[in-house]
Amino acid sequence: MPFSTTTMAKEYTIEELEREHTYPDNGHVPRVPFGFEHAAWLKFKANVQPGDKIVAFESSADSWEHLAGRAGYVLVRGDEVVDQMITIIN
Repeated sequence: MPFSTTTMAKEYTIEELEREHTYPDNGHVPRVPFGFEHAAWLKFKANVQPGDKIVAFESSADSWEHLAGRAGYVLVRGDEVVDQMITIIN
């Protein structure tokens, strides 16, 4: 799936995402990156190769209004999306 750099949101490093998505211990969510989705994160992270970019994405406002919204991160290699991790859906 081609990825246009004009649609790029913020680019992240693995370390930034792990810091941002490790939540304080509340007794309910595991204290690991991405909590209950930690296994999905480990799989996504294992696909990262030197030169790849991890970029945040979010579907259109219209998709959220029609209960089809999603957001997360894509792994971009060159101009191709090679993996994705959905973190929010409605």
